[in-house]
Amino acid sequence: MKSHPALILFVFCLLAALACVPLRAQSPTPAQQAYTEANEAYEKRENEKALAGFERAISLDPKNAEYHLGRAKALARLARHAESVESCKTALQLKPDDPKALRDLGHYQINLHRVTDAIPPLARAESLDKKDREIYYHLALAYYIQGDFAKAARHWQSCLSLAEKDDDKVSCSAWLYPSLVRAGRKAEAQKVLERIKPEMKPKENTAYFDRLMLLKGAAGEEDVAKTMDKDGVSKPTVGYSVGLWHLLNGRRDRAREYFEKAATAEIKYAFGAVAAEAELARMPR
Repeated sequence: MKSHPALILFVFCLLAALACVPLRAQSPTPAQQAYTEANEAYEKRENEKALAGFERAISLDPKNAEYHLGRAKALARLARHAESVESCKTALQLKPDDPKALRDLGHYQINLHRVTDAIPPLARAESLDKKDREIYYHLALAYYIQGDFAKAARHWQSCLSLAEKDDDKVSCSAWLYPSLVRAGRKAEAQKVLERIKPEMKPKENTAYFDRLMLLKGAAGEEDVAKTMDKDGVSKPTVGYSVGLWHLLNGRRDRAREYFEKAATAEIKYAFGAVAAEAELARMPR
């Protein structure tokens, strides 16, 4: 059979043209669409709407671990941390050893003052992901609250090494400094304070920066303490900061006063409240 060069050329060009046609993107499923909308609402801090969206996604596709993690973070925003923990556990049943699920589980356990329960999932998360700053942050915090300041310092240093934004550097340093001091490494602790500059002060959420300024001697107790009434989270956070400053300077009675204010604040899930409760448990009356 005689070949036809023109026909062969036509077929070749046709196949080449078809190969260059992009595949049409598949439309998202209803569950995916609900999940996307829920995340958008979460970013806008429309927390009830976000929760409803994540729950709709779960109802449409209950086997997707990410949807349960989304639900957990929305519940946490609504201070429903016990439910957040259960959502994380469900996510881990669907996707065992997911570092994000382990991280969030540990985070919410700390919010619930279950620090001993928080350490195993956070330690497992750290073994699986060495690049997630939030894993180191919460694992270091758990060790700090437990009073294991050497371990806390090591993990805060890892947290700081991964921090790129000034806000993140400040939040890690606010816990790293007391961890080093209480681990007997005062010279290293002093270097942490030296790296904190006035231009690093965030526009919002200044409590950790104010703690560092107080510890540096660049701010006074009265100026820092008056920010306790700024909002609900400020009372336990700032109360713990001022109490810590007194404690590190040997004024245990004054420290106790502030720790009691932090521990009895309305917002119990704040890290300052959890840490203050632990400090009071260690302080003899």
